[in-house]
Amino acid sequence: MGARRILVQRGSELRQLAVLAEAPPHNEAELQGVCAAHPELLPHEALGLTPLLSIGREVPLAPGLPDLLALDREGHIVVVEFKLLASSDRRRALAQVLDYAAALWGQSYADLERIALDFFSSGRCCDVRLRAAQTLAEAGRFFWRDTDEHDTDFDPERFRQAIDANLDAGSLDLVLVADRLPPALGRTAAYLSRVGNLSVHGVEIARFETCDMVVYVPRVAFSGSHPSDSTSAAPTARDTARTHPPTTSPAPQKDHRGDTLSGAWGLADDDMPHKDHLS
Repeated sequence: MGARRILVQRGSELRQLAVLAEAPPHNEAELQGVCAAHPELLPHEALGLTPLLSIGREVPLAPGLPDLLALDREGHIVVVEFKLLASSDRRRALAQVLDYAAALWGQSYADLERIALDFFSSGRCCDVRLRAAQTLAEAGRFFWRDTDEHDTDFDPERFRQAIDANLDAGSLDLVLVADRLPPALGRTAAYLSRVGNLSVHGVEIARFETCDMVVYVPRVAFSGSHPSDSTSAAPTARDTARTHPPTTSPAPQKDHRGDTLSGAWGLADDDMPHKDHLS
């Protein structure tokens, strides 16, 4: 297949059109950095979410380092993993994000707040508004006030309770991002979203460039059911958990956390991609 091209008009005249040819990202770190700095690149509305606030990059969890953690103003917790077409690990990425979801299950709002505040105060956070935030709720108020036109009544306590309930129930949004995704992943994602307490999404980001310009174009490749999706024919396990959160937290089996899904599926730890091998 030949490279796709897009036209970008820089002014009011046709002679100001620029032709950009599709070119793959240089590495996964490029996509990760762009989406962390500009989470609006991820089409949140199509995923049933509100604008996303990045709260961590390569956060150390027991199974590994999730590329990006984010939240929306409704308390949805989003785990994002990036892969490229040239990588043979795009299907393995699904096992990775499931391991990360298991690691987050049963944690608390305070745990995510610590992750977020460490990120906001680091040089990896590009949003200067967030560097002075003393709490996660304060950062959310700064961020959604400027990015979400519907944010007229941000409730910090409701936000905290929603995050705690979602962590308690293991109810997370898992997003696989790549330049291309195998179609078969969509059916697997739909299955996990239907029978589990998760929403699994796939987003393709095409990259186009010319000598002085780079353009990123996102597209939802597949999207699992989400509680805000009123078109769902029947409630999913995740819908039920959102409506009726458990009265007690099903604590993760921390003593078995080393036995990750990626290992159980025949992907030995030595086979797992390490961050220094991803570039």
